[in-house]
Order: sequence, then C-alpha cells, then structure tokens
Amino acid sequence: MKNILFLIICLFTLYPSKAQNIYSGNLDFTDYSIRKLDNMMDIRFTIVLNNIHLSSDKMIMLIPSLINEEGDKLLNIDTIIIAGKTRAKYIERFFTLNNKIANKPEHIYVRNNGHDQKIEIYKLVEFDDRYYNSSLIVDESVSGCAKCDLLENRYMIESEVLTPSPLPNFNLSFIISDIQYEKRISKELDAKLSFKLNQSDISKDFANNRHELTVVDSLISEINADKEYAIEFINITGYASPEGYVTNNLHLSKNRAKAFANYLTEKYKLDRNKILARGKGEDWTGLRNLILKSDLKSKHEIINIIDNTPDADARKNKIKVLVGNKVYEKLLKQYYPLLRRNTYCFRYTESPTSIEDIKNKLKTDPGSLSLNSILIAAKSYDQDSAEAQKAYSIAASLSPKDEIPNLNISAYEIETGNTDQAINRLKVFNTAETLNNLGVAYLLKGLYQDGEESLTKSAEAGSINGKTNLNLYKSWKKKNRIKSEND
Repeated sequence: MKNILFLIICLFTLYPSKAQNIYSGNLDFTDYSIRKLDNMMDIRFTIVLNNIHLSSDKMIMLIPSLINEEGDKLLNIDTIIIAGKTRAKYIERFFTLNNKIANKPEHIYVRNNGHDQKIEIYKLVEFDDRYYNSSLIVDESVSGCAKCDLLENRYMIESEVLTPSPLPNFNLSFIISDIQYEKRISKELDAKLSFKLNQSDISKDFANNRHELTVVDSLISEINADKEYAIEFINITGYASPEGYVTNNLHLSKNRAKAFANYLTEKYKLDRNKILARGKGEDWTGLRNLILKSDLKSKHEIINIIDNTPDADARKNKIKVLVGNKVYEKLLKQYYPLLRRNTYCFRYTESPTSIEDIKNKLKTDPGSLSLNSILIAAKSYDQDSAEAQKAYSIAASLSPKDEIPNLNISAYEIETGNTDQAINRLKVFNTAETLNNLGVAYLLKGLYQDGEESLTKSAEAGSINGKTNLNLYKSWKKKNRIKSEND
C-alpha cells in the first residue's frame, strides 16, 4: 500500500494543481454499507461521477479510510484513481515502463465526460473491535505533498458505521422478602394458581385451582377473624409459558397477576395498595427446572440453549429444531401448562403500626421513622410507582450503609438511566445482589471490564441474577467480539 501511494504521489508531483483546475462539479457517494460478518467486515459504497467534468490530462486520487472519534486513521482502504483519458494512458505507460505493474492500483477509472458513470467499491477486511463507532471518510488528494499530506477535500460518508448490538436485558436485584418486620408472623403461604393458554381469567375448576383458592380463603378468613392480625402486603407474580410473542406474554402475565389481585380485593375488601401484582412474562426459569427434573433425552441440550441464548425468540426456535415436532408437542402439552400460573406470598403482622400514619409521617417527618417502617410503607405502594421510588430514596438517604434500600433504589436509578448515581451508591457494598446491580450499571455505562468483574463476584457469591447476567454478557461479548484487558 505504501509503495502504491508513493508511486501515485510521484505522478502528482509531476503535474501539481488545485482541485478547481482539475475538475468542475461535485462527487457524490451513495449506497454505502458497512456490515460485520463474523470475523470479517464488508465495506461497500458507490462513487457517482455524473456531475463532474474532468480535464483529459488530470486525475483525482481518493483514499477511503476508517477513522476513530479523535480523527486517527484505523484502516486505509484501496486507493482510487479517477483520470482523464490522456492521464489514464500516461499512468498505464508509467507502470509498464518502470516495471511496476505489481504496484499498480487496483482501482483506476477513466472519466467519460458527459455520461452517467458510477464506481462501485467493495472491500472485505478482517474485523477489529477498534472499528466500532468509527467513521467512513474519503480523502481527496490533489497536491501530492509527500511531507505534509495536504488534502483538498474530505468527504464524511457515514459516522458511527458500526455499533455493537444492544446489550441484553439484564435482571436487576430487588429485595422484598428479606425485610424483618416487627412482630411479623412467621407463617407464610407460597402457592400456585394456574391458567389456560392465552387466558388471564381465574377458573376454579382448572388444574389445582380449587384447592389453592381454598387454602387462600382459609388463611384470609383466619387473619380477618383476629383483630390483632393484619395483612401487611400480598406479593403476586404472574407468569406465561414461552410460546408466541414475548410482548404478548409479558402483557398476559401482568393481567394474570392483576386478576388475582382483583379477586382478593373484591372478595375480601382488601386494600388494593397492599397488594403488589407484577408480571414476569415468560417463565424460562420454571421451564429450566421442569426440564432438569424430566426424563427427556435432550434435556441437557435444552438447558444449554436456555442458559446461553439471550434472545427469547431464537431460544424458542433452537429448542423446537433440537427436539423435533413430536417432543416439542410433548413440551407444549405436559410442561408448558405448568408455567401459566401465578405465585403469591402473604405477609402479615400482629398489631402493626398504621400504614396510613407511616405514609403521612413519610411526607412530613421522615426522620422520625425507623428504617423498617419506611420499608413497610415502600412495599405497600405499587413497586413501579413514584411513591415507592421516593420511599426507597428516603430510606437510602437516612440509612446509607443499609443494603436493602440502597439496592432497591439503585434498581430504579439503573432503569431510568442514572447509572452514575447507582454506581456511587453501590460501590460501598460487597454483597451478592449489590454486586449484580453494580455490574449491570457498569456495563450500561460501557465499562465492560468493571461490569464483568462485578458480575463474576456476584455469581461466585451465589446470586442467581449475577450468574444469569454474566452468561448473558459473555454471549453478547462473544457475538460482538468485545475484548477487555483480561482477555
């Protein structure tokens, strides 16, 4: 490449001139495309000469390149010569008479003035992760100044030509069950309510629902019969089986959770603010557990797909191709119905402090409340509401060294893009779940090495979210050929 440029510069120095004396009109660049193909990069663009008139004895040298944000050149693509008819003959003789045919540029084109003319450029090069977020430019050189490399024009063809694929949707840790309520009854209920395919209505006669509802009715009746008892909150989680569209299943799982919340509210006149109903979408964790306990011959291959395929649609297709129609039909009939369900957990206390009193003090005098009281109030709100977020924020500000409020408010901060605040908040902790959220915040900020290290520590400390997120990140990292200092 350097030899070719040197020879071309020799041609320029014999006939130095300015751009306006070489040609009139404008060069146009169209149909540009840069794609990453495994470990290669495909570069294409078209130079349109329709609007230029080039003197017969003149030529233009174009040098397409990739540059980074600082303007440093990362890759020089083949040099392109556009010559008038007389100059084209001279170039041919120059390389022939000097026995330099091997150094002759690949792209030499003769301008046919007055006619439409396009030059299609194609280059396949080995990919380097330095090319991410680079820009494709074309330098037009007319001076041939070997020492100063003066340019007459620089064309910006496309900025940020390659960006990594979006990061996967990571799981953020959020602690509810570990809060120690004062005078809390140790008895808890964790049961399951099932649903028909694509339905969110509660059917008593479906699956084991009649028995599950009987257990719920018995517990609530017992609590309501004793004035010293009061339900603190009910945590309901809805799920869907992994078939169909991901967005539809998320919506379906939310409706299932809301249906049970409405059932409890209407039948027992419960305070709706004490019921947390959330939809988790497709229950891949539940499917993994069922497959692990099954006698399916391909169960380990199915689990490998679940663990290492971040995209849900791709995961479904891979499983279907792996097991074949017969086994997939078995999954649909025997396993998937068990995933269309609600799970729920009751927490109740003896003679609890009035939630309304706590909420009022939270607005007027939060410093007078204990951390437990603030967290109880926070849990009574819809967990996606501004009220819950404010309560966690107050708890975190009053107890900066307490893990639960800082972990939970960090989840809100990460979800809303305030990763810097979340990182500063979480750096002082070293628990499994705080390390998970810290790792996610680092990754979203583009600090990949710090993120991977935090997720690794989280997984090693026993966090399920940490392990899942680490696998998701490693798959994304491999796909996008991202390298860190440890690689």
